[in-house]
Amino acid sequence: MKKTLATATLLFVFSFAFFASSAQAITAREVVNRYIEARGGLQRLEALKTLTMKGTMLRGGQSGRFLVVKKAPNFWAMRLGFPTFNVTRGCNGKDVWTTGPFGFKRSSGKALLNDLEESRIEPLLGFEQRGGKYVYLGIEPVMGDSCHKLLVIQPSVIHRMHSTTYTLF
Repeated sequence: MKKTLATATLLFVFSFAFFASSAQAITAREVVNRYIEARGGLQRLEALKTLTMKGTMLRGGQSGRFLVVKKAPNFWAMRLGFPTFNVTRGCNGKDVWTTGPFGFKRSSGKALLNDLEESRIEPLLGFEQRGGKYVYLGIEPVMGDSCHKLLVIQPSVIHRMHSTTYTLF
């Protein structure tokens, strides 16, 4: 679904060691700053050259495993494994491809721009300097914790069919 401004939105849900307080007003910028500090601070995040994430996820009622490996600046590979299907995605810094139950697909055009933006080791670093915006949406319980919810708006990128929710502890 394309919008006139061609922006893409990603929904991020952040959970930190601190718990959200409805009595305390907080801005989207403060949530991002606290997230960066909880991840080790700006200098440590900017120094990251590789990042590996693995775990389990729930999608469409199925539980699956994921593995994501990123290498600066825009190299990455991702594998999602579910009982009924597997998906593999990758990026060599300029091309993004996906293989899954519906075959092979290469990203192009504005979808490629969106995939390249998501491929950064820490996409929130420098996001506003690249024209992005954050909107604070409030507090939402996630797995028993109170989490701050942000709408993250990327410039000049198409809308995804669904928004992506990340819970970062």
